[in-house]
Amino acid sequence: MEETDIKLRADGIQKKVISPGKGELSTFPDGTKVKFHYRTSLCDGTVLDDSRTMGGRSKPMELILGKKFKLPVWEQVVTTMREGEIADFTCDVKHTALYPLVSLSLRNISHGKDPLEGQRHCCGIAQVHSHHSMGHSDLDKLQANPQPLVFTLEMLEVR
Repeated sequence: MEETDIKLRADGIQKKVISPGKGELSTFPDGTKVKFHYRTSLCDGTVLDDSRTMGGRSKPMELILGKKFKLPVWEQVVTTMREGEIADFTCDVKHTALYPLVSLSLRNISHGKDPLEGQRHCCGIAQVHSHHSMGHSDLDKLQANPQPLVFTLEMLEVR
């Protein structure tokens, strides 16, 4: 576990375990499906997104590892978690620059909309640097001024 923490820190990620979970740590081969709740916060504690309340309902995130999710840091950090574990991951800007786009898609999905609604057709980095509104003032601010974020994850299931 200490070796994993050292690797994470070297890559600009700090992990703080809130609740250790149970069982052995999975090997997480590609194709592993993980289900987890997430809360995304600014370093000052301001909550941006919470899977327990988005869209007025509690719906965990499901991710299949190795499928190149738009936010690679989530694939990286979930592989350090056991089922039932809750942990905070404070991530440097290099890992969070695309979060506004991911958040917009997740918010759209939680409200039954097309995940790409409100996005223009261009690569993710070009969208991050464009100056059009995403339709959410908090995401517009984060897009204009990328900053470290804290992801609080609760690992529900590993298959």
